[in-house]
Amino acid sequence: MENIFEKIEEKHILNKEEIELNCSEHPREIVIAFCDTCQKAVCFDCSRESHRDHKCFKIENKAVEARQNIPKLCAQIENKKLPTLVTTLDKINHCKSQVSKTDEVIEKIHKRANELMAIIMEERDSLIDQCKQSSISQEKYYQIEDSVVRRFIDLYSLSLHEASDVVKSTNNIELVLFESKLKSQIRDFKPRAIRPSSTPKFKSGRSDREVIKNMIGLVTCDGNFADMTSLAGELVGIQVKLVSSVRYSCLNVASFCLQDNELAWINPAESTIGGVIDSKGTEHKRFDFGAELSDLTITDKNVILGTDTKNKRIVRVANNGILKEVLNTAPLQPHGIHACRNGDLLVSQMYRADPKSVDSKRLVHRLGKDYTVKLTIQFTASFFNKKHILNHPRRVTENSNGDIIVVDLSTETSGRVLAFDFVGKLRFTYEGNPKRSKFLPFDVCCDSDLRVFVSDFFNHEINVLGCDGQFIQEIPTNMEGLLNPIAIAFDKKGKLWIGGKGGKILIYITHKTI
Repeated sequence: MENIFEKIEEKHILNKEEIELNCSEHPREIVIAFCDTCQKAVCFDCSRESHRDHKCFKIENKAVEARQNIPKLCAQIENKKLPTLVTTLDKINHCKSQVSKTDEVIEKIHKRANELMAIIMEERDSLIDQCKQSSISQEKYYQIEDSVVRRFIDLYSLSLHEASDVVKSTNNIELVLFESKLKSQIRDFKPRAIRPSSTPKFKSGRSDREVIKNMIGLVTCDGNFADMTSLAGELVGIQVKLVSSVRYSCLNVASFCLQDNELAWINPAESTIGGVIDSKGTEHKRFDFGAELSDLTITDKNVILGTDTKNKRIVRVANNGILKEVLNTAPLQPHGIHACRNGDLLVSQMYRADPKSVDSKRLVHRLGKDYTVKLTIQFTASFFNKKHILNHPRRVTENSNGDIIVVDLSTETSGRVLAFDFVGKLRFTYEGNPKRSKFLPFDVCCDSDLRVFVSDFFNHEINVLGCDGQFIQEIPTNMEGLLNPIAIAFDKKGKLWIGGKGGKILIYITHKTI
């Protein structure tokens, strides 16, 4: 790269002839000084008036200093700034070339959609063929029955016709034989039991968009976008604003269940007494569950479900707090529960959590609306060396992309967060804020932008992660008087509720920031 200063000299930008410049404030006056405070050329009047207390130097003296500094500044641009920008531009061009390959991805999406369409068309043809076969079979049956009945009708018609002639006959033998013939025909007659027709009926299946999305697949971006170019800056983070700080009368807040009307069901830790409050802390209800619940969730039909770990069951919570068992999970003990958008349930469960136990089970189940198991996350993907992938699955949630996020305790004082895709394949593992030496996660939730929020009990903060598990930022809670955050959830309006030690509850609104 050529020396920029030499180019400036070649173009005579630094002319040896003195250039007179009029003052911007006093147009008739010539500038004679330079105000170092304001970085502005000034005239004599300015130096005595508005710039009197500023550091002003003669233009001639400042020019000598500038002549010495300009080559140094140009060298900084030439040797540092421009190479950095050129390197960044190369990275951007490389990224642009990769982004332009989306046509291949779109082609794969088309191919997958066509594959599913082919399956649908095959099923359609199969159903149509079943209808046709049923019709053909019934047509054959009724043709046979039709011919049999017609034969009997012809037989009896003929006998009736003959009878009129025989009765007139005087031949006794003929009369006797014909009578015997009629008796035989009457005796042999058996009414035909005709089967009613069975018209094929079509019962349309349920159009489940979530199932279709899972069948067709996902579009994901590998890697950390922030690493692609230094100009991209940090990952998209959030700004938080505290809108409410309340305290509920309990030892610790174990979990929330947030309704559309901004009411929160509070599930205290190590207690059977729960209640309902609003965002201002006003208590609307208080009742005795009759059992200690580990977690609560609310379905799309506003049905509140909870996990009764001690009694190994999932329960439905009535408006008055009365529990009704909907599923006995024995011998598994349910801990975390989350109602998915498509009506499924995610439940983290354990049986003999000690890893040394041969028959230990630590898993996450996806249950259908009829509580049948649709997916189990339990082991690593290795076929020949299967190992438990979970240690102590405490809480579970799902983001809007269908990923399953699990809080998994490694010991009583440490844990991690694992994310699985909709078929149970591990996507990432998060082991805590890189600035901290300890990490004890207790609860997890996701916002509409796929960010993951994890309560860190030890460090009195909420960890915010990107959709691929990258640490974005922390939200300290001890500054607002909340130590040891435990429960965390978003309400329907996007407000973040955080509850923890001493029944303290913080409510934030969040804003995107770049």
